[in-house]
Amino acid sequence: MTPTGYQIYLMLELAKVHNIIDEDESYDLAWDDATNLYKGFQKSSFDIDTEPEYECIEKYIKTRQNTPVSFDILPNKNLLITCNDAEELKELIEKYSDERELLQELLEVSGYLGNDWYCLWDVGLTEAPVVGYGMFEVEDETDFENIWWYPNYQVSNFAEILLEKGNVEFVSAENN
Repeated sequence: MTPTGYQIYLMLELAKVHNIIDEDESYDLAWDDATNLYKGFQKSSFDIDTEPEYECIEKYIKTRQNTPVSFDILPNKNLLITCNDAEELKELIEKYSDERELLQELLEVSGYLGNDWYCLWDVGLTEAPVVGYGMFEVEDETDFENIWWYPNYQVSNFAEILLEKGNVEFVSAENN
């Protein structure tokens, strides 16, 4: 669904209040940023029809403060990774040439690693970047509530797509 002017304006104002969009940036320049933020919000688990949109947007915005990326579980159970700080992401891409090391660092600096989010290394026979959430044990075996992977890892770098498009989607292992 295409966002209305009011929805983009609301996103823009809240993003300015929370220092995600520069307070001094003119509306005509900040409008595209707010539109992209709103589209990310629409794809996120924060967009809940039964709750006031203002409150949902505010919760969404607060998760993006001072982190290079954010992770949202989509309604189709895939994982959307959104770029919040392109400069910091660019620096991390230059520092980590291995995609899995980069993914682990993104989880770490964004406050997810250690909060029941994991970068998984040895999953089956793939070298794809893999994220796990909600670790639990069953009969001495470790498992996760959710596992996502980047299926195009052999032909494209997820981080370059993330930097270029502003977001990238990891596929739920449950969907395969």
